[in-house]
Amino acid sequence: MRRITLEEKLAIKSLLALNKTYAQIAEELQITKSVVRKWGRIIKKGGNLSPQMGRPQNEPLGTFSKVLIEKIDKYRPDKEGWSSDTIKIELDLDKKLAGLKKPSAMSINRYLKSKNRTAKRSKRIPLQTQPVVVTKKAHDLWQLDAEGNCHIENVGYIAMLNIKETHCKVYIQNFPCLLAGAYNHATTIDYQNVLRLGMMEFGRPKGLQVDHESIYFDNVNPSPFPTTLHLWLIGLGIEMHLTPKGKPYKQGAVERSHQTIQKQIIKGYTFNNWTELFARCQQRRERLNHHIPCRTLNKMPPLRANPKAIRSRRLYHPSKEEDRFKINKIYTYLAQGKWYRKVSKGKVSWIGSNKYHLPNAIPNTEVMISFEKKTKSFLFHDADGQFINRKPALGLTFKELSGNLKGFIKSIKKYPHLKYP
Repeated sequence: MRRITLEEKLAIKSLLALNKTYAQIAEELQITKSVVRKWGRIIKKGGNLSPQMGRPQNEPLGTFSKVLIEKIDKYRPDKEGWSSDTIKIELDLDKKLAGLKKPSAMSINRYLKSKNRTAKRSKRIPLQTQPVVVTKKAHDLWQLDAEGNCHIENVGYIAMLNIKETHCKVYIQNFPCLLAGAYNHATTIDYQNVLRLGMMEFGRPKGLQVDHESIYFDNVNPSPFPTTLHLWLIGLGIEMHLTPKGKPYKQGAVERSHQTIQKQIIKGYTFNNWTELFARCQQRRERLNHHIPCRTLNKMPPLRANPKAIRSRRLYHPSKEEDRFKINKIYTYLAQGKWYRKVSKGKVSWIGSNKYHLPNAIPNTEVMISFEKKTKSFLFHDADGQFINRKPALGLTFKELSGNLKGFIKSIKKYPHLKYP
């Protein structure tokens, strides 16, 4: 029988607060009724949700030679250093320790942990996103990707942001994003603007497929919080699809377009300024969509082979973005998630790019965070599920998530080469 997790115990506690029966909780969580009853009684009595399991333990490595323990201390005196597996091998190969009983790697790790020489790892909870899908209709899925930075004379450093429609092979937008320097990257606002340009022309896609770049995905925390770009997409009713790690070919449509764009737009051409470069992007995109044959479409241009792809039924215009933005979709999405974060010495914890002061938290501990839709707040609990603080959620207003929408609307006048419906 598997051991019930802390998350499941907290779920039982939450459902009991809603006056659900043991049978209803067991069915909802797919846990046996007897286990639910056991922990339900413990919860009602205010018991510890993380009790010590099994028989009392001796001090780690207490039965082993002191000489051997001194060796382990030498190999791993601090939190960083040799792993328990490496130490185990060194002990086995040390001729001076021949004849002594050797601990297992697991026992060595337990000893290091008791001496506070192992780094604590946060719980892993995957981000809620849609899997990669094979589309059947035009504009069900777009692929977005940034090509590597390059320098163009008279223009400066750029990052080409390319969007490709996957079902009909339509080039949605090819946008040369201006960068301040060689090592700068396109910002969230840049990605929002290129998507807005594409949606103004073709309408909103049903989904957007991206890789694991930090602009789309919090790749630092084991329980990632959605990025600003991700939350903005949710508000627009666009599902985000993450490509599986280690499988770049799943992003093949837009990856292959990088080479095409380089050959047909940049290589062998000179530009006096950014406006000329952008005009070239739109001229080649029009040729690729309407005139140049595609082998996978019976040697027909994408929009001739699929005239319905000229416009999605999901309309979009930046002047109407706030009216169509559904903030409740974001609240519903967040209410389904849980995040684990460390508390600093100053009793501060971060969610996304926003920090929260937790006066009731214990420094250097881990807290479990959930979102309460009714109050639009984050709830903080300790490892035993005890409530610590409730904090109003920051950074979730339309103004904060939509970036520089007003600036984008003003800048449309800079794009005379685009023809919008």
